[in-house]
Amino acid sequence: MTIKTINRATCGKIRTDLNAALETIGKELGLTIHAGSASYSDTSVTFKVECVLEGVDKGKENFERDCFLFDLPESAYKAEFTWNQSTWILEGLKTRSPKFPIIASKKGTSGPNYKLPEKAVKSLSEKKVQKVTVIDFDPKTTGNLRGKGDVGV
Repeated sequence: MTIKTINRATCGKIRTDLNAALETIGKELGLTIHAGSASYSDTSVTFKVECVLEGVDKGKENFERDCFLFDLPESAYKAEFTWNQSTWILEGLKTRSPKFPIIASKKGTSGPNYKLPEKAVKSLSEKKVQKVTVIDFDPKTTGNLRGKGDVGV
């Protein structure tokens, strides 16, 4: 089959064939290779190709990188939690989504992932409690702290 013009449908066909060929090359090299998003015109198409080491979970890496933004421990990846009387599994985070940044799937289903609000995973949050102990306190100097270089006390 010869392609005469490049459009959305032909890009899908090209991607399917390209991913099949990249899979065999990836097996030889010990990589997972995948052709992703594309941009095209009538005469050319450009695919974004990602190569990942075999056995590496990119979703887990991204979660471990971003979990501190939501006060979640790294161990919360793929953890179960309850939200709206359903049990969910934490799949990932969307840091650019202010309303629904939590990506989760319903436990026991193979359906799609859902976007949930941040408060859904509140039970998994790390509570960072810092205990402060005052060792030396002199009440005579507390009024003069601004004069000693401590601003805003």
